[in-house]
Amino acid sequence: MKPITCKKCDNGLVKVQGQVCYACRLDEIEKNSPGKDADNEEIISYYTKQRALLGCRECEDKKFGYEAGMKIENGLKYYIMFVQCVQPKCNAKYMDLLEIREMRLRDVGIEESE
Repeated sequence: MKPITCKKCDNGLVKVQGQVCYACRLDEIEKNSPGKDADNEEIISYYTKQRALLGCRECEDKKFGYEAGMKIENGLKYYIMFVQCVQPKCNAKYMDLLEIREMRLRDVGIEESE
């Protein structure tokens, strides 16, 4: 029997004919990500809400715990999310890298001139 593949990319495996795979759903989230002027809270809020809609990346269940935040290193801001699925059959633990942005002068309290 032929595996059921994503209706968008025809590569990712899905459970039901006509579904979109996890990778294609992540691509849609990225295309609609907050603009360059969004603050850290808006960025983290957007991605955590989107991930909650997707569910666990292992079992796709919507019940999971998470911690999200930002790490600054070498002039870059890494937005990350640590996830733990609460389903006993899954119990997956993983880190999602949500987005990477360059630091701007205003991030350190300096107004940028136009």
